[in-house]
Amino acid sequence: MLTGCSAVRESFPTRTATEQLLLSTAADHAASKLEFNLPKHNKVFLDTQYFDTSSPDAKYAIGAIRDQLLLQSYLVIMDKQKADSIIEIRLGALSINQDKTRWLGLPDLSVPIPLSGNIPIPEIILLGNNKLEGIAKIGVTIYDAKEGKLVSVVEPAYGFSRFSEWKVLLLSWTDSDLIPKNARDEHESPKLHERLLIEGGL
Repeated sequence: MLTGCSAVRESFPTRTATEQLLLSTAADHAASKLEFNLPKHNKVFLDTQYFDTSSPDAKYAIGAIRDQLLLQSYLVIMDKQKADSIIEIRLGALSINQDKTRWLGLPDLSVPIPLSGNIPIPEIILLGNNKLEGIAKIGVTIYDAKEGKLVSVVEPAYGFSRFSEWKVLLLSWTDSDLIPKNARDEHESPKLHERLLIEGGL
């Protein structure tokens, strides 16, 4: 007389794609604001020894800074001894702030049942908002590779990203700057596979 449902949970990474996108998008925005103001013919070496690599997203941020150097037409070399200028980078922040607001609803509850222990009741949200903000701060110092003299100090660059989820009664929607609108449209387009085959010559 009773019906039930079940779900099988596959193995997932420890972090969600939303968390990764918040951090990488903030890193992209911070890196895009960096101005190095060096002669374009200078050979530069990107020094990452003071960059906090304990963050799993640090390598992506380093890549974003390297990408910005290349976009500005600098010659990025791997041999520090052959460089004209050393670009030393520092990671001041690469994390997420959360602001969770509940105007109407019930928090997580644990209801005691005689002879059965406690039964957990999940949070019930009738009106609420969950805001996540990715924040990145990147500092840069540039010095002469031969003499060690300071060339310039680049003002710290800040990058931000956002993800917001709203819930009103049984309705919910999200708003973010993490994925361009056309990116999902292209992925879901039925003609995408056909176009890829044509471009690939298959």
